[in-house]
Amino acid sequence: QLRLWHDGSGRQPHWFVEGVTVECEKNGRQFVFPCRQWFSTQVGDARICRTLYVGRFGKPTSYEIKVFTSNLRGAGTDANVHIVLHGDRATSGRHILSSGPDDFERGARNEFVVEDIDVGQLRAVVVGHDNTGA
Repeated sequence: QLRLWHDGSGRQPHWFVEGVTVECEKNGRQFVFPCRQWFSTQVGDARICRTLYVGRFGKPTSYEIKVFTSNLRGAGTDANVHIVLHGDRATSGRHILSSGPDDFERGARNEFVVEDIDVGQLRAVVVGHDNTGA
């Protein structure tokens, strides 16, 4: 595993890391650590420190996410909703689901496409929000 971070300083401290490759000088062996995540306190999941695991870059996999919000009174949210996909080979990063101000309103059906590593056979999906909004 590899721990990667930055201090969040500078005028625009947003850094999108595709991945890191480490090469052994003795034998030339390469270790690839895919990431495909923002390092930022304001973009994505607002993290500036991550643990990366050896994997393969390959093409990102697209996941179609459909969210159906109940029609019950008070069912909608203005909070920032996120999703994490857990598979038998990997776990995705946390993805903020947002396409506009009317997402996740009462009775709404919202569709999103997120791209990340291939997590393998899907085992669990974690959906949450940050408790912000009205």
